[in-house]
Amino acid sequence: AKELAPKISVNCIMPGCMRTAEVWERSKLYIKENYDKRIEEIPQHRIGEPEDIFNTMNFITSDATYITGQSFFVNGGLFMW
Repeated sequence: AKELAPKISVNCIMPGCMRTAEVWERSKLYIKENYDKRIEEIPQHRIGEPEDIFNTMNFITSDATYITGQSFFVNGGLFMW
């Protein structure tokens, strides 16, 4: 981000548990007990949707031109830094 500023912004989106086929299989969320346990761990009590990633990307590529060198954790509050 330092090297490319001010012409290019460099940011990172770090998704948490998202409703995708890969996450569903890897975490075995099709098993109700696993799904319920995961939901309880996430402060927002829901699995993320691909739209959550899109909305974050839309925000940081819009008029937010003074944001660079940041990591955006899109995980419902599961990991807070």
